[in-house]
Amino acid sequence: MTINALDIVNKAVELGFDKCGIIPVEMMAGYEEKLNERIEHFPQTKEKYSAFRSFSHLQDNYPWAKAVVVCSFWYGKYRIPEELKGCVAKYYLTDGRRNTE
Repeated sequence: MTINALDIVNKAVELGFDKCGIIPVEMMAGYEEKLNERIEHFPQTKEKYSAFRSFSHLQDNYPWAKAVVVCSFWYGKYRIPEELKGCVAKYYLTDGRRNTE
């Protein structure tokens, strides 16, 4: 069975993601630079974003990889109750990946 990019995108949408894109792994070349810029601009995020450094050298870690699949949710389509304004992580209420059982 051959799977193509459209099959992957359609499956992502079927699984509840709003968008799905596929990029060649070579396009991650500038990722580390952008990550460093973000950490420099927001120093308080260093501990959180440092874990993402592993994405900086995908070709070294996964020489067989040809592409990166990126899936996303658009949280703006949900109305979050006013009483949750100012609360941390309120968008997890709308996260389709969580186990509802």
